[in-house]
Amino acid sequence: MTESPSPRILVVDDDKSHLASLDKILKREGLAVRSVGEGREAVRQLRTGRVSVVLTDLMMPGVDG
Repeated sequence: MTESPSPRILVVDDDKSHLASLDKILKREGLAVRSVGEGREAVRQLRTGRVSVVLTDLMMPGVDG
């Protein structure tokens, strides 16, 4: 029996303190987390990697949530 890989969570927020807090909490729970500070980088991550869940800020400069 093979274990399914841990869900990969992409956290997107231009507020560095929010981003750091969410990153810390989710990693403490043993989740695989990638945190980015802008919408354009989030789009790149979605195109290049497997992501199970996106937690995003809705209002960011450039490309928003």
